[in-house]
Amino acid sequence: MFKIVGGDIDVTVATTNDGGFSPEYWAGRATEKIVSVSDQAPKPIRDQAHAFRGLVEHVVTHFMREAIKSDRTTLAALLRKQGHEEIAKIIGDI
Repeated sequence: MFKIVGGDIDVTVATTNDGGFSPEYWAGRATEKIVSVSDQAPKPIRDQAHAFRGLVEHVVTHFMREAIKSDRTTLAALLRKQGHEEIAKIIGDI
């Protein structure tokens, strides 16, 4: 992942090979937006914020995985309904 910061521009670029990003990647990005703490904050507050960030990332990852499973179930059901049993099975088994 590359991050370029300059003036009013803040650009982050990340790439993958042969697929999309994992739920862990997206949970990390979401958590960065949800929980932040200043480096200038008192140490006990920083420590508490970092612990909270870890918990938030864990919870977001869990529910992202559940959402992916649910979406695959919906897609597999639509494919079965249209007579594409083999493709539905592949999607359901991923």
